[in-house]
Amino acid sequence: MKKNKIGLVTIHRANNYGAFLQTFATQEVLKKYGDVEIVDYVNKKLESSFDLIRYNGFNIKSIMGATKDILRLVPRVKVINSFIEDINCKYNLSERVNHCDLYEYAKNKEYTHVFCGSDQIWNPVCVSVDNNLNDYYLLNFISDDTLKISYASSMGDYKLDVYNSNIIFNELSTFDAISVREKERKNEINKITGKDVVHVLDPTLLLNRSDWLERFCNISSRVKKLSKNKYILFYSVPKVSKTRELLSKVYSLLGFDIISIDQDIYPYYKANHKVRDCSIEEFIHLFNNASFVVTDSFHGVCFSIIFRKSFYTTSPGKLSNRIVSLLETLGLESRIINDILNLTSISHVDYDTKLELKIKNEISKSKKFIEKAITTNG
Repeated sequence: MKKNKIGLVTIHRANNYGAFLQTFATQEVLKKYGDVEIVDYVNKKLESSFDLIRYNGFNIKSIMGATKDILRLVPRVKVINSFIEDINCKYNLSERVNHCDLYEYAKNKEYTHVFCGSDQIWNPVCVSVDNNLNDYYLLNFISDDTLKISYASSMGDYKLDVYNSNIIFNELSTFDAISVREKERKNEINKITGKDVVHVLDPTLLLNRSDWLERFCNISSRVKKLSKNKYILFYSVPKVSKTRELLSKVYSLLGFDIISIDQDIYPYYKANHKVRDCSIEEFIHLFNNASFVVTDSFHGVCFSIIFRKSFYTTSPGKLSNRIVSLLETLGLESRIINDILNLTSISHVDYDTKLELKIKNEISKSKKFIEKAITTNG
């Protein structure tokens, strides 16, 4: 029997922990079903995150951003080099391919299946220079004799207009199987396309604690030193003030050291140790060794759950739908703290039999979607 040749279309080149981790997890899960290759698509918008000093024109925001990059140049160089090394070592990449060469590329590759997802590949704010969907992430370059599958694709908080709804209809109507990461998108895309859309977990959750620690097994001397005492791990991506207030409250109640993963230079909050040049491996082990986690990051929540950590999160405004969807699915909505002033004691997540069963069932449903999409249509 001919072995499956699987192409993966996703956000894979970005100076972003979540982007790297979801790409790696998807690759590892799909390996069970054939040879997996990440399409090394050139997306200049995403790859600009690797520029040492980012400058996008003469305006206040651009000038402030460039100034910040200059002031943190040393840790920025370290973290960028670390990301690039992991991308080259941990990914199975295709040759680099530009947008204009996609059709010829796909014809020569002869993939049996092409997956797109997860991450916010259908959010123009993340992947496009304009306000429209990038048709690459909708697999418009893949021929009809190749199976097209979406796994946990996301639009984030993007609101579809009529024009982009038509693009979704035209492109997703040709898909053989569709799944999304947020519950609200399931019904929306089902209504647009008329296809059966499945809600699944982010791929990082399909690898368990042992899987992650086996694949990233080296604990740096820095993490070993930091892990000698109990600590609160702080990881904030939207950087909303509410999350910093929550951190201060948790610190006052627990009294543990605070370790933060944060490339920013500004002292918006107190931390005993601020890891500005955290590698992917260190990210994983800092979560694994934490005594408590405070985060407003979707993947911060994911890795808290993977490593069975007690955690609190806040609602980062319009970006909260990913977090809310996941926590509602697992019955953990109480981990979202809205009323910080009235938080008088710390409650811990009870990973009891009931919760473990719920997590296991959701993982099983997500894996079954992948298996069915490959084997039924293959």
